[in-house]
Amino acid sequence: MQLRIWKRIYLSSFVRLNLYTKGFTISFGHRGIGWITFGQRGIRETLDTPLPGVYFSEGQQARGDRSGQHQKRPTAAPINEEVRKSRLEADFFGSVQN
Repeated sequence: MQLRIWKRIYLSSFVRLNLYTKGFTISFGHRGIGWITFGQRGIRETLDTPLPGVYFSEGQQARGDRSGQHQKRPTAAPINEEVRKSRLEADFFGSVQN
């Protein structure tokens, strides 16, 4: 389990600065309505609901940020069209004969 440590500083009733161990974010909004947060990993929008502890949140990653994304698998080298056709024919006719 991961331990997250942060400190929230209210700059005004509509602006807060969130300090984390690996950086910071700045949020604009108000409690009960929602927040727009700008940080190193992109922009996040959070909307509050009338139910306590329930909210909607959606974010956009900053350009060039690959955290949370899977690495792309290396692709195979392209094969010759004739080789591809012969493999398809062999596979098809092999399955029909069996």
